[in-house]
Amino acid sequence: MAEPKWTPGPWKADIRVGCVAVYPADRHHECLAGASEWAIHYKNGHEITDENGRFVRWEVPDEIVANAHLIAAAPDLYEACEAALEHLLYLRRMVRGPRVSDKTIELLEAALRKARGEDT
Repeated sequence: MAEPKWTPGPWKADIRVGCVAVYPADRHHECLAGASEWAIHYKNGHEITDENGRFVRWEVPDEIVANAHLIAAAPDLYEACEAALEHLLYLRRMVRGPRVSDKTIELLEAALRKARGEDT
């Protein structure tokens, strides 16, 4: 199994007026536009204007916010998948009778390979 090469977690999703960034939780930036250089994920929202074309507010679509939260959870999800896989493999060795779900083990192994970039 390859050693993960990604930025260590924990990561945080930082949603502010007009933009979203995901970056390591120990970093902070006053303006997320400046974070685009080192953020793991960065996305600008778009301007909402009134009928006369005057600026009203910035808006970041819900899907982008949800994606940022999912990306920020990636290190935790990877760790949880590793722990679950290890536990299921242990149960498979120890339990006599009905087998631990091969499908669940296959799904966890595939997800971990994909996260490591081994499933391209």
